[in-house]
Amino acid sequence: MISFEDQLNHVSELLGCANATAYECGDNLCGEQRALAMATTHLIAQAQGVIDLMIDHLPPMPER
Repeated sequence: MISFEDQLNHVSELLGCANATAYECGDNLCGEQRALAMATTHLIAQAQGVIDLMIDHLPPMPER
């Protein structure tokens, strides 16, 4: 079974990939289309920040 922390780390990595993809797409656009793509990167980064904060505040894992 995948731990909750590992799942959160995976989501953080996925959001990082989504952010990079949106940025690269937006980098090739102009005007309003570019602004929308860059706004998307901002929203993704905010979501990633929440996930990363959750990871930082997880209780320590007990020793096995």
